[in-house]
Amino acid sequence: MRRALALGTLVLAAASLAPSTAGTTSSASRVIDRTLRCAVSPSSFRELAVRVQAGVREFGDRTKWIELPQVSVLSPTAFWAGVHAGSLEDLSRQHRNYPSTRTFWLSPVGCRAVSSRIPLSPRGLERRPATMLGERYQCEVGRAVLVRLRGVFRAPTELRVRRGVHFTAAPVKVGYVAAATASGRTLAYGEVHESGRVRLFLARGCTQE
Repeated sequence: MRRALALGTLVLAAASLAPSTAGTTSSASRVIDRTLRCAVSPSSFRELAVRVQAGVREFGDRTKWIELPQVSVLSPTAFWAGVHAGSLEDLSRQHRNYPSTRTFWLSPVGCRAVSSRIPLSPRGLERRPATMLGERYQCEVGRAVLVRLRGVFRAPTELRVRRGVHFTAAPVKVGYVAAATASGRTLAYGEVHESGRVRLFLARGCTQE
């Protein structure tokens, strides 16, 4: 359990930013879908990492959560995108001091928005474990990758922007993440549900850390 808590803290802390004036980036919608093209730093290992964790309910009160189900995509030097299904309000009282107020976020570090879309499908990929303890996997990549993040929300919402990071704290019903090479070969597909369920599929050759 300590490993799970530490993993959730690290993923969310990377998306936390100091308070500053924030604006909005789009009109309100129940579905937000974005694709980024992200450069992999030449000074680091050319790897894409996927972090995933199933939801952890509080013992004794199954309506509350210790950890929300989550999946994120990152490089050795930057956190690119992530989604946490459910609501931050559903966390148990002792975990209300969550290290972030974001349920859905995209980072601008080394990335730019593109109009292309990666299929949100596990076709051609292998199912991998995604447990309450949390797992991290890595895949070798080239100089750039495509990252797609899609959120289905309980109510219409819009992304805010703070220091370049696009985010919302609105409750998420289902979140999807996909990653592919610059040429379009799918490397990873993950989905998280507000029920706590998580599914992850990766290309052959991706390994668990």
